[in-house]
Formats: sequence, C-alpha cells, structure tokens
Amino acid sequence: MSSSILFLIPAIYALLNGLYIISSIISICSIISFLFWANPENEGLRNLDITFARLCFTYMFIHGIVYYDFSNTAELLFAFILLFLVIHSFIGSHYFHGNNNIWIFYHCYFHINCTLLKTIVIKNILE
Repeated sequence: MSSSILFLIPAIYALLNGLYIISSIISICSIISFLFWANPENEGLRNLDITFARLCFTYMFIHGIVYYDFSNTAELLFAFILLFLVIHSFIGSHYFHGNNNIWIFYHCYFHINCTLLKTIVIKNILE
C-alpha cells in the first residue's frame, strides 16, 4: 500500500535532526511495508512487514512515554487523541479486512495517524 511511504515523513524529520536510529527503524519499516504491498502474495515479506511494524510501534511507543513532556496539556491531549485514532483505525482495518473499499480507508487512516504520532514523538525527543 503506497500510504506506507507516509512513514518516510517522520523518518526524514528524524534524520535531519540527527536521530539516526529512529530514522533508520522508521525507514526500514516503511520500505518493507511498501515492498510487501507491491507484492502482497509474498508470505516472507508479509511476516517481515508485521515483525518490523510491531518493532517500530514498540520502539516509538516506549520513546513516546520516556521523552514526553507531560506538562504540556494541550499536546498531551492531542497525542492521546491520536493514539486513540491509531488504535481505532487499527481495529477498523482488522474488522473490515476483506471489504476492500472500507479496509483501504481504515488502513490509510491508520498510516496517517501513525505518521502524525511518530512526528510528535520525534519532536518531543528533540526538545
């Protein structure tokens, strides 16, 4: 799915600000996902995509908690709303799997929400 390329936005943001490990993890995740969706019949790429997606989510989630400025109430609320939307779109993507039009919407919606949340986490690491 080409919306996987959206993940390169926070990856480039991290790279330009010297966060090379985070940039690498997000970039690899994005590229693997893009390659898988270019050939969704490839079971090996599917497993690699799922593994790296989980690794990236876990890494970003932990860094989001460790580096978050909990005193910024407005940003904290926005981050919680985004986290809720990530979970909502992830569940919707699984629920509607097989119904292509609705599933595509939820999966792209998931990628957009993840991109925004990753960008906020990177911003907080930099502060």
